[in-house]
Amino acid sequence: MVELRRLRGVVIVVCVAAIPTMIVGSILERTGVALFGGLCAAIAVGCLLVATTVAPAPKPNSAEDEAARVEALINDLAAQGADEAALRGLANTAIRLGRAQQGQ
Repeated sequence: MVELRRLRGVVIVVCVAAIPTMIVGSILERTGVALFGGLCAAIAVGCLLVATTVAPAPKPNSAEDEAARVEALINDLAAQGADEAALRGLANTAIRLGRAQQGQ
């Protein structure tokens, strides 16, 4: 399956190419060329919308994985000279903020 990142790049290239195609087609009074450029861009964007809609959602990280990541970040910053107690206090405040935003 094509990665969404690659598909986005292709859609951007198609849309960037379609803009001058529509402009030049209009200047030369070749409405077919201008219409072709516009339709190519519209179809490319439509394909991206469909692909984004049907693509599987990324698997969320588990709480244990996130906790290990936060612990590693705290240890790294503490190793660089930051106050470990202040870092842990900051992490606890961030947890409380997240819970408050979720309505817990």
